[in-house]
Amino acid sequence: MKRIIFFALSIIFVVCNSSRSQTLILKPDSAIGKDVFIATTYTCTPSIVPAPYETINFDALPDLLIFDWSLNVFGCSRTTHRSLLRFDGLNNLPSNAIITSATLNLFGVPSTTNFGNSSYPGAPFGTTNEFWVRRATSSWNEHTVTWSNQPSFDTTHQVLSPVSTSRYSWNTSFNVTTLVQDILASGTNNGFVLMLNSESMYREMVFASSDHADSSLWPELIINYSVDTCFSSFDWKIATTNPSTYVFDALDTSTYYAPQWKINNNIVGSSSSMSNFFSSSTPNSFDIKLIKGNTCADSIKICHGNRDIQDDYAAGTCNTHFTISGNSRSVDTIQLSAIDQSQANYNWTVYFNGTAVATYSNPATPRFKVLGGGWYTFRLSIGNGEECYRISDHHCFTDTLPSPLSVTDYSANQLSLSITNISPNPTSGDTHINFSKEATEIMELKVYDMTGKQLMNVPINPGTKSFTLPIHNFVPGIYQVQIVNSKTILNDRLIKL
Repeated sequence: MKRIIFFALSIIFVVCNSSRSQTLILKPDSAIGKDVFIATTYTCTPSIVPAPYETINFDALPDLLIFDWSLNVFGCSRTTHRSLLRFDGLNNLPSNAIITSATLNLFGVPSTTNFGNSSYPGAPFGTTNEFWVRRATSSWNEHTVTWSNQPSFDTTHQVLSPVSTSRYSWNTSFNVTTLVQDILASGTNNGFVLMLNSESMYREMVFASSDHADSSLWPELIINYSVDTCFSSFDWKIATTNPSTYVFDALDTSTYYAPQWKINNNIVGSSSSMSNFFSSSTPNSFDIKLIKGNTCADSIKICHGNRDIQDDYAAGTCNTHFTISGNSRSVDTIQLSAIDQSQANYNWTVYFNGTAVATYSNPATPRFKVLGGGWYTFRLSIGNGEECYRISDHHCFTDTLPSPLSVTDYSANQLSLSITNISPNPTSGDTHINFSKEATEIMELKVYDMTGKQLMNVPINPGTKSFTLPIHNFVPGIYQVQIVNSKTILNDRLIKL
């Protein structure tokens, strides 16, 4: 039997009999709900308002609009709309909550002053209207937000909607488990950004907002979680200022469950924090474990090795030091943070076994998802050129120690071809991978889902210049494609609709 507790007429907790497994249902009304659409008319001022749409706040309207349409009737050629959605009830989750699933439900409206959904049997436009749910990464206020001051967003773990099948009253659900986990891990709830996959003309989705008259249509977020009464999760961090010393911090600093730190099963500490020096001259792997009162424990595997590459270069007062950090509950996500966050340009490169696999421009604190077992090296340059940069030591986040690297890993041993394109991408069926030239050696093509699970591993023989990837049976989502030889890796992204 479940018991139900109501909060402010709009937030519902459903607590199951188990003291650990719980469900939080958020369906806020207009007083609590934070949702609004933003729009642009590309500097054109429509005849019905005194200014371009991008300067106007559209709060307290019954619809959430995601579309790109003609606005000729009001004297402008085009308008594009996105929607913002935030569930402040997430902040009511206990700090030791472990999210097991999260579902976002959006409900279509029976009528609207706009066209309605643009994709349905017999629709005249010949377009599709799928849209992304993305994590907003900066703050916004539903009473003041406009297109011009809209929040930034992160495409990591984004979720793509299906195409609508009816013009009105079309409902859809999203698995946003990883997005909600990312929101909680970031420490700041900025909600979601809803925007078309292709922001081009005659594509529209319409859903009810929390201001809609029908309360059954308000946006809904259902979260299943467990409460870990013994909480042993911990953060770890290393800085390039002291590149061989790792710092570990228990997230639960209470002493009710006495903490005990172990490295390779040797007791090294009994407080909420612990630091340890790991020599990089002899690469080795380490099992880091936090035990709380012999009741629960978390552990991670890390390894450390000398980078053995050229010196850092810093001109004048340029500070290129940065930190590398993670958490024992999210072992596949690495946070990079520049120590000096006052600069205008940050350029990051992530190397995996000596090959560049990811680059980030401008963010001072990007997040990186670990691709698999191997050596990772991180490089930060600041400024418009190469006037100052810094390169980290080698790190790995796996159970086994990879082979040591040398400077040649950064300049030689590259694949002799590249991926020209993956087409179609996105795709609802199979797709084709085209290479810049014929393969000259046996390689492997691997496909991973966003959890890191390998779904495909097929050989590519010498002489191959294109390859058909049979993914018609894959579930919709984002996949990582890797082309691998004995020494290096090429990476690309594939979207399955």
